[in-house]
Amino acid sequence: MMKKARLALLVAALSLLATALLPVNATATWAPNQYFIGVGSSAQFNTYALAMGQPGAAASGANPYCGSNYWTYNGTLGTNGIEVVDPRSGTIPHEIGKAIVVWDSNAANAVSGEGIVCVLVSLDSTVGTRLFFANATIQLNSASGAASQTNTVPFMTAGTTLNANVAAWLQTGPTVTAALTDIRPEDSAFATVRALTSPAGTQVPNYYFTGQGYGNAPKGAVIYSSQSGASMQTVQFAIDSRDTDPWTGSAPRNYSVTNIGAAPVMVIRNNTQTGSGHLGNANYVDFNRFGLAQAITGNYTHIRQLSHQASGTETDVALHVFIREPLSGTFNVMEYCIALDQELYPYPTAWINFGQESGVNPALHTNCTTGPCSSENGNPYYHIFSNGGYRGRVIGTGEMISTVNSTADSLGYAFWGYGNFSNKTSVSYSTVDSVDPLFSYPTARTDGLATYLMPQCTSLPCGTLTFPNIANGTYPIWTIYRLVYDPASNTGNNLNMVTGLINYVQDTAGYSAFDFLSTVNPSTGNPNLFVFRSHYAQVDMLNGDAQYPNNGIVPSGNSEKGGDVGGAVLTVQSEVDYYTDTGNNQINLRQ
Repeated sequence: MMKKARLALLVAALSLLATALLPVNATATWAPNQYFIGVGSSAQFNTYALAMGQPGAAASGANPYCGSNYWTYNGTLGTNGIEVVDPRSGTIPHEIGKAIVVWDSNAANAVSGEGIVCVLVSLDSTVGTRLFFANATIQLNSASGAASQTNTVPFMTAGTTLNANVAAWLQTGPTVTAALTDIRPEDSAFATVRALTSPAGTQVPNYYFTGQGYGNAPKGAVIYSSQSGASMQTVQFAIDSRDTDPWTGSAPRNYSVTNIGAAPVMVIRNNTQTGSGHLGNANYVDFNRFGLAQAITGNYTHIRQLSHQASGTETDVALHVFIREPLSGTFNVMEYCIALDQELYPYPTAWINFGQESGVNPALHTNCTTGPCSSENGNPYYHIFSNGGYRGRVIGTGEMISTVNSTADSLGYAFWGYGNFSNKTSVSYSTVDSVDPLFSYPTARTDGLATYLMPQCTSLPCGTLTFPNIANGTYPIWTIYRLVYDPASNTGNNLNMVTGLINYVQDTAGYSAFDFLSTVNPSTGNPNLFVFRSHYAQVDMLNGDAQYPNNGIVPSGNSEKGGDVGGAVLTVQSEVDYYTDTGNNQINLRQ
């Protein structure tokens, strides 16, 4: 009995010793004092990542906002990386994309009541908005010790392994706190309603657009790329306080929207073929927006149809066009600024059955979901013209740029960003209506590169860009970048994290990355943007109802409401004077 008692005591003592020898920073009970979990826009991913974790990216301090340690990963579902989980139903697929996790020294050492952790996952504007309103959570598949991947974030070196404390906290499934989006939540909600309205060509309830046919609410078809295995799920969500969530029946999440800056969508083309009739030829450095609309909607199939400079002897070369997925912020900006510009289609005189998805029937689905397609498809969308040209879908900013870069005589579009176009030397941009998206005019650049080539950057700070034709509103394809967050749940320290990070992101954009025109000048703190897109009544409820719009410019007590993608470009001063003269801040102008 004595030996057994001693043995038991010895085992107990060894167990206590083993417990004591475990690293105190590997406990799952630690949680950061401040954190930020953002999902959404692939176009904004690089700027936010730099602000979070790159020393010296912002003028306001040598230290990055979230910490000096970071881990990046671009994994696959169920295997590695970070997934974002829509908790409303087990039938909703998880989302995965490029991810970065940034933490400070207090988080690294699990200091009680201290520590900062920031997480960012690159997805899509509407998908990110949907996940925010769904109170989505983070699921970490890569265990602590997984090596950080290189080249995930341009201008950032390879990070470190994921810290054990941070990994343990992420495995508790924290809730998404913010969505990065290129369009307002109302526009994202309508993009989802439009995508789900079936069959394709059916009128959207109470509206003058027709649906795109991706299945029935609350969950439709998976939308596929024609160039790879990339895809995204179409899922309904609610944002309006008068609405209820279609899955849970509960009220939508509270939210606020902060405008971050203005960014241009670049019309891009492959420049490798420079002969007569090819997109690398000097006849295609400028497009008028009406011809551009014909190209991206499939009505132009010959490159020479795009040129207003070509002679009658221009060689006939087939056109290859790539469009984005219909939930994309980039797609919607191009859709309503160009393809469905009211100068082309003066709605609401009739149903609008046009746009970039015209002629697309998602029901015609075959098995080229690992890409690229080589035969006719509806989803993945891939349409072959009679002259050998084609029009296909890509998903994400990166896939669009890479595809145009590698496909001769191809045309596409993407948001500007130094990191987005890094080393993509086979891509040039074209002006639209002779207006340059980056410079005052094409020959005004000072970086030494030939006109229409994408500016390049190898290290921060990059060459200064001031976007004069965004600032004056004359470039036709631009939008406001936004951050959507919940001030009710992001209280105290976490609300400070949101507002502080916004300042750092704007500082980074205006000081070193120059990916967009910040709404605030980082040097003076004064407003930097004096134009806006007017808001209009946008369907944002599941029954087809809409809120009356509000521009939210003047201090009338009303925040922004309604859609604004493709809205008329007005000056801030005109809005202020209108309100002073009339006392009414509500203008309903789409174009």
